[in-house]
Amino acid sequence: MIADRTLPEIYVAGRFPLADRSFETVYHGPRSHALHIHGYDGEMRIDQEIVRLKSGLATISPAGLPSSYALANPGWHWCIHFMSGPGCLAVPVVSDLGIEASYARSRLARITALREQALGATPGATVAAEAALLELLAWLVGRSSAKRSSGRTASAVERVAAMIRAEPDRDWRTRDIARRVGVSPNWLAARFRTIFGMTIDRYRLHQRVEMARLLLGSTTLAVAEIGRRVGLPDAQHFNKVFRAVLGVPPSQCRGEIARLSRHRKDA
Repeated sequence: MIADRTLPEIYVAGRFPLADRSFETVYHGPRSHALHIHGYDGEMRIDQEIVRLKSGLATISPAGLPSSYALANPGWHWCIHFMSGPGCLAVPVVSDLGIEASYARSRLARITALREQALGATPGATVAAEAALLELLAWLVGRSSAKRSSGRTASAVERVAAMIRAEPDRDWRTRDIARRVGVSPNWLAARFRTIFGMTIDRYRLHQRVEMARLLLGSTTLAVAEIGRRVGLPDAQHFNKVFRAVLGVPPSQCRGEIARLSRHRKDA
């Protein structure tokens, strides 16, 4: 038996709706920290500090401090409540993930799936979930220092990211895109992964899923047609990729968007 835990112990993990207004409900976590990736606009009060929320903002609320919300409209967030062991750094964190939010959401979806397997008594799933959370926490802490790299690095990598965001359905190849920004493919691949926490191909995949999510909410196109438009023409593969990134299949995502839209109209 290991006497001292070196991995964070997870109490709650998942994607949850939130519709709190006027800081009316106060949440207390006497033992656990709370990591959130927010998907709405509004304000969050952590003890006496007010944090302005927007989609893609990450917060870590320290154990022992009360928190409450005042949202402009109902929305969803990914959330993990955990207690850190000696090997974990957990401090108050407020970080705008921007275009890196899809990566964080995909990691939270993976941790949630592992957590569910652990509750179903799948051997090794608990340790896998805790290790994945530790990796995510380390990435959240380390990303700010990675972004303070040289101007050349930030400029070239951001230009590549912008090109992919503009045309996520295009089959970008690292050697071609590196040539366009004037750097070597190996250098670009390494620096891109350092700054964005994923490979260029993975980033392109996340942008395709984000484009698909927007089409699900703004059009009546069939799911298969949306997959084709974002460069994932195999319907089964599209569903698998979409669920891996956002935690729900495309059809469920469209239903959730519709329900939230109706809720806002009725509010």
